[in-house]
Amino acid sequence: MTDKGLEIFKIVAECGSNTEAAKILGISQSSVSRAITNLEKELGAKLINRDTMPFTLTSHGVVLLNMIDEDMGTRQRFKRYISEQTLRQIKVGSSFPVLCTYLSDEVDKLKQNEPEIKIMSYSGDNIGIRHMLALKDLDVAVLPDRINSSDYHITKVINDYEWGIAVPGGVPKIDRLFIEPNDLGALPLLVPVESSSNTAVSQWLGDSDRMHRSDTYNSFETLLSLINRGYGAAFAPMAMRPYFLRHDFTFYICYPRIVTTAYVYSRSDKDRSDVLETFLTLLNDAL
Repeated sequence: MTDKGLEIFKIVAECGSNTEAAKILGISQSSVSRAITNLEKELGAKLINRDTMPFTLTSHGVVLLNMIDEDMGTRQRFKRYISEQTLRQIKVGSSFPVLCTYLSDEVDKLKQNEPEIKIMSYSGDNIGIRHMLALKDLDVAVLPDRINSSDYHITKVINDYEWGIAVPGGVPKIDRLFIEPNDLGALPLLVPVESSSNTAVSQWLGDSDRMHRSDTYNSFETLLSLINRGYGAAFAPMAMRPYFLRHDFTFYICYPRIVTTAYVYSRSDKDRSDVLETFLTLLNDAL
């Protein structure tokens, strides 16, 4: 083996100790540590678990050691392996309420069709997902609002899904499945902070001036708390209906039908692999 970095890694892996490897190689322990650290940086992967004694190899370290033992171990081959692994991973995020409505179903579909793909899902409020986008921590995100980002491709889609109003059980007392603006009377309506939801509700209410609207929540937990404390009814997607029913809230579908928008963000600086393209196709078909 002519590659010094790989040679040092192999000996460390076999010895399980920088100290023992240094004795065999006739160099200082710090030189061994530095060589392993440099190799990890170059390959873009952690190779050794340093919190155990003797050292143990990470899954990437095992792959590299096997490549060396089979005389296949080159930096380029291992980098290609890491790249392939990365392309089989998708980090997906969404804020309430889009994740509950669409995203989980599409993740399940992709897992069924491509079981080897690793999908990491993140949910949170609008601010949290925006922050992850700013840090480029997500490959795909779905938000109800558009934000300026040169790091992501942005696709606007029509969210043609039924929305409704959740009210404390029995209020208002109407014997039908849907609700109209006038049915709410003077009951305050809690609306998500997302601008697309605000626009949809404003259009639904029309010229009604008997309503007091307050944009007060961006998480389901906050919403439940506000309703329980008597702050009013809440605007939410029908996907949330089972949760409302468990808390003794009545859920009515909005009439006329409400249509909102959503925005799909996909990394523009990430190699758009077949995996990512497949996921985006599924997601856009659903939305």
